[in-house]
Amino acid sequence: MSDAVRVPLRRERLMVIGSIVGVALPVFFGIMWAAAVVVNGHWVLGEHTLSELGGNVPSRWIFNTATIVAGLMGVDFSVGLMMRLAPSKTGRAGGALLAIASIGLITVGLFPIDTGGSHTLATIFFFGFAALAAFVLLYPVYRWVGAKGVPFIVLVAAIALSFASIVLTPLPFAEAVAVASLMAMVLAMSLKMISEKGWRFRTS
Repeated sequence: MSDAVRVPLRRERLMVIGSIVGVALPVFFGIMWAAAVVVNGHWVLGEHTLSELGGNVPSRWIFNTATIVAGLMGVDFSVGLMMRLAPSKTGRAGGALLAIASIGLITVGLFPIDTGGSHTLATIFFFGFAALAAFVLLYPVYRWVGAKGVPFIVLVAAIALSFASIVLTPLPFAEAVAVASLMAMVLAMSLKMISEKGWRFRTS
């Protein structure tokens, strides 16, 4: 591992914007998720999927707007993460996969649950690429912060909790755990990016 090098100005700007958006993303989605639950009045964690908040119910516009906006924010964060991990090919690949997953999240809002097969495909697209991105990011994030770094610990925990919940809990609860884990992962990486002094990175 070589010494840290100065990040070019354009790349630095993308990292700054991406990290700020990355902090705002889970806060925004959490607030909108809670608002949709309140407006819906009948949604129960573990019994209903998140997508049911976007069906033919009063919370429809809140939840679907949340997924579309969160997806757009996710693309922005992913670009910033790619710039941060740019020396690593796997880092760039992981960021790109996360951006693709974010596009999938946008389609989840564009094709709500009452559209049937289109929504199912959008959901599989989102979760599939998000899971793939998480696994690909393991090594570059480890190289970035080390085994004791918060982003790496949160990433490992997110993967473990998501897959354990799929095996051990009903699908609606597992879905909620996966989404919450993804939001925690984004937040941890964004805060780490913001905390770094001088916007320097390691080459791999």
